[in-house]
Amino acid sequence: MLEAARNDIDIWLVDYRQIEDSTLLEQYAQLLSVEEAARHERLIFTRHRLQFLVARALVRDVLAQYLDIEDPASLEFGSSKHGKPELLIETTLQFNLSHTNGLIALAVMQVDPVGIDVEYLSRQADIKNLTERYFSRDEAEALLALPVEQWNTRFYDLWTLKEAYLKACGTGIRTPLQEFSFIFPDDSGINVSFSPLLKDDPALWKFWQLETEGGFRLSLAVNDKSGIDYRLRIKQGIPLAAYSEISPRLVRSTSI
Repeated sequence: MLEAARNDIDIWLVDYRQIEDSTLLEQYAQLLSVEEAARHERLIFTRHRLQFLVARALVRDVLAQYLDIEDPASLEFGSSKHGKPELLIETTLQFNLSHTNGLIALAVMQVDPVGIDVEYLSRQADIKNLTERYFSRDEAEALLALPVEQWNTRFYDLWTLKEAYLKACGTGIRTPLQEFSFIFPDDSGINVSFSPLLKDDPALWKFWQLETEGGFRLSLAVNDKSGIDYRLRIKQGIPLAAYSEISPRLVRSTSI
C-alpha cells in the first residue's frame, strides 16, 4: 500500500515509448473497463493506442496502491460536471493526468485539488497566433520582448501553467485563458494574477515548474486553502513493474 501524508504531492512519470513487452501490454489491456477498451480500439495510430493503454494502466496501478485495492481493474471512474476525471468511491485522494509525445505524468495527493500538465519543449508552437488568442496582454508582451530563440520555451512555460491551473479548477477551457496571468519576477519565481471576472485569489494557489529528462516542461498547480508546506515526491518507471525516485530540476515555483 502506498501512503501519502497531507502535505505530499506525488508525481509519477512514464516514458511509454520504452514499453515493448507484449506480456506486460496484455496485462494493461486486461485492466481496461469496457468503455476504455472501446475507446482504445477506436484509436487509429499505434502511438496513440500505446499512450492511451499505458496511461490507463498507470492510473489504475498507482491509485489502487494508495487505496489498498487488490484489483486495479475494479476501480470505477466518472467525471465532474465540467468533465474532470474522478474516482467513483468516497475518498480524499485527488489525482490528475497529463501526457505528451513520449511522457505520461500523474499527480496524486490528499484533499487539495491538483492539476498537472506536461509538454515536449522541442515541439514547435505557432507562437504569435497562440499567444494572441490565449495569453493575457501582460504575458504576451513579456514573451515577445524576449529574444526569438527563447519564445518557444517561454510559450510552454506559460501554457503548461495555464493548463495545470485549469485542470486543478476542473473547468477546462470554460475559463477564459486571457483572464489570468503568470509572471516570472525572477529566475525562480512564479506570480499569478486574476481578473475580477474570475473572482479568484492568488494566495490560494501554489505552482511548481520542473524540467524532466528528455526535454519536457512539467507544471503543477494546487488549490491550497490550508497554507501548509508541500513536499514533492517524484518517481519514474513502468506500470505493474517498478518505479524509482528521481530528482528533476526545479525551474521555478511560488513561495512555499
